[in-house]
Amino acid sequence: MRRKIYPDPVFARNLKKLFAEKNVNHYQVASLLGKERKSVLSWVNCVTAPTVTELKKLCIEYRISADELLGIKNISGGKNDN
Repeated sequence: MRRKIYPDPVFARNLKKLFAEKNVNHYQVASLLGKERKSVLSWVNCVTAPTVTELKKLCIEYRISADELLGIKNISGGKNDN
C-alpha cells in the first residue's frame, strides 16, 4: 500500500524561490523530470508533494540540498525552526 505524502507549505515556498533564482518554470521542470506540468504545478500550489526520487532529481539538477528545499536548513547553513 502506498502512503500518502502530504504537501508542505515550506517546500512549496522554497520551490517557487528556486524557480525564480534559476529562471525556470513548472513546464521546464516537468519536462526534466518526465512529469506532466500539472504535477509540478500541484507541488508549487501545495496540493501534492514530489516523491523522494523526484526530489533527488530536483536537487541534483539545480544543485541545492534537500535540506534547503525542504526548509530544514537555510542557505546560510543554520537550522530553521520549522
